Amino acid sequence: MLGCHQAGIHATPGGRSSSYHKGVDEHHEPHNYRDRVANPFCNARARRVLCRVSISRRQTQFVLLMDGPLPGLILVLSDNPQILSLTVETELVCQHFKSHGVASNGPAMTTKTITVVGVYTSCILNGVVAAELSPAKYSINADGSLAVVGKPIVMTIPALGCSLKINNGPPNNNLRLLLFLNKPKAILAHLEIDKVASLASGGLCGTAGEEKPGLDYRGLWLISVHGGTIQWDR
Repeated sequence: MLGCHQAGIHATPGGRSSSYHKGVDEHHEPHNYRDRVANPFCNARARRVLCRVSISRRQTQFVLLMDGPLPGLILVLSDNPQILSLTVETELVCQHFKSHGVASNGPAMTTKTITVVGVYTSCILNGVVAAELSPAKYSINADGSLAVVGKPIVMTIPALGCSLKINNGPPNNNLRLLLFLNKPKAILAHLEIDKVASLASGGLCGTAGEEKPGLDYRGLWLISVHGGTIQWDR
């Protein structure tokens, strides 16, 4: 297994990278998320340390190696809570996320982007109100960004009689930040995404057509390939 430095990820106590480049908010720390969900990225003795990707202009890519000639199936799985914070006091927690996409047409390939379609399940608003998320299609980019593609993602809250819609246009076509860590035959992705834009349908969700730019998304994804290996290369 590649270590944090070998994988192109640098860790320092407090979660900041010594080579963390300008253009990324150095002061952003997901305190609440790290307190509530165990972070498996790195441990320095008893201190929890977050491995951060050094985002730069250097080329990054995903490397896929298949065990045979057939196309592989990319799997993105998580049994860790996926947390979407709507406001300081309101958050949606989905217990599971599962998605898939086609990996390659040959035994080996490199790509800057992989596209998956997935579903969120067991979603609860503020721990008491059931909610639903429509299927989500994402492009996961090796530079540490995420794009919503395809149909909008709709968050429906039946008890409130309203919904929020996450569209695929700007700024949701270039959401940052994903942090990658190579694991044996797979990649662990830590999502620390801020300012996901959404549109309210009205009612308790907000004025109809009102854009809400402040949704934050925290989660862990395990990216693997059925019948092969995927790694992040920097």
